[in-house]
Amino acid sequence: MTAAACFSCSNCCLQFTNPRPSNMGWYDRWRRAATPWGYVFFMEHDVEWSGDLRELLQRYEARTESFLCSSDVRADTPEWAHHHKRSAGWAPEDSRSCLVQFVRFSVRLLDLVVAEARQRGNWVYCEIRAASTCHVHREWCTMGSVKAIGARYFGSFGYEAHAPQMRREVAAAREQGLLQMFHPAKW
Repeated sequence: MTAAACFSCSNCCLQFTNPRPSNMGWYDRWRRAATPWGYVFFMEHDVEWSGDLRELLQRYEARTESFLCSSDVRADTPEWAHHHKRSAGWAPEDSRSCLVQFVRFSVRLLDLVVAEARQRGNWVYCEIRAASTCHVHREWCTMGSVKAIGARYFGSFGYEAHAPQMRREVAAAREQGLLQMFHPAKW
């Protein structure tokens, strides 16, 4: 799904997709609309939640980081399976990575990430691009984790599928009226 779902957060918009170069067609349409938001959230199609999503996004209104990702940002090392998935223009010493199931970009960072993604021959694995771009521009770009709002807002949230267990966990959270996010919801 690529349609934006813009909620009543004072300064945000939610987009159901991944910020990958292959999915940037929505960006031209969205950006030309002279959006009033300072931040844009991206959520992969297999993120599930319980409770009011609008209320969850409002928990981020006080956060000022340029980039919030689904895990802690880490230095990209040769031992990582995706380390070599990049063009020559990406300097290993500046390379950072983090998970991107649920992320928030400042519009300033997103403009830069999209511009870099469109440069001919400038390709890199999706978990590297935004974190590395922010690191290179660290004089103004700051990073953090979406989980910084509190562990209570996240149920099982990783990259390995445990469908029966997660299905029960999501159902229980909904029954209890909890405000939580889950990934991957593959059932």
